[in-house]
Amino acid sequence: MIREITDKEEFYSKINSESLLLADFYADWCEPCKWLDPILEDIDKRTPIPLEIIKINTDKFLELSQEYHLRSVPVLMVFRKGEVLWRMNGFMLTDELIKKLEEIYHGKQ
Repeated sequence: MIREITDKEEFYSKINSESLLLADFYADWCEPCKWLDPILEDIDKRTPIPLEIIKINTDKFLELSQEYHLRSVPVLMVFRKGEVLWRMNGFMLTDELIKKLEEIYHGKQ
């Protein structure tokens, strides 16, 4: 299930967990962000690895945008134990992103 973050404490709790977490930083007005939604839904259904997916609306959380130096959206970031393991501006197709997530999960990035 893809979860929309509603407060900063929830965000920090999620990124500091032991689990692999994919964070989608987006904005409602961003057309490429909308293109990413079905890709993330497909990944949520198809990925063979344990993964949580969250969405962060950068217009609602400007301080997170500043903290992570976001200059454009969408931005995808993978976290584990509070550490950014991977970051990408823009988007990838489903199969490419699943492959990248598997590499990260297995420590082959």
